[in-house]
Amino acid sequence: MISTNGSELVRITVDTAIETSQMGEKKLYAVYVVLLGDYFSPMLLSIDRGWIKAMEENIRIEGEEAIAYVENAGRAANVEIDPMILEGNPANKIVDFAEKNDITILALSLWTHMEKLESIDSELGM
Repeated sequence: MISTNGSELVRITVDTAIETSQMGEKKLYAVYVVLLGDYFSPMLLSIDRGWIKAMEENIRIEGEEAIAYVENAGRAANVEIDPMILEGNPANKIVDFAEKNDITILALSLWTHMEKLESIDSELGM
């Protein structure tokens, strides 16, 4: 299983996970977790709802693009990709998914959605 967010760092991890899958089962779960309400709820009074909706849509599109990268890389390597876009707390969703699907190897990167959002917040002075 690979948890992806579309960053360049994850692309390296995706390539490694696909290579590993080629040696074994030839199936790889690609998971992207959309973190929405819990992150934005403390800021609801200070941020325009239109901005929140736009950010949520942007995050969903980013997820679709991240999963598409994994699917394309898997197809090129003849590895079956089972794409999943989940919603909620990334740590909880990733662990729950891995437990429910008897995942034996989990590939993660160091750059998370929360780090991206915190970076945006600091740029906006929040």
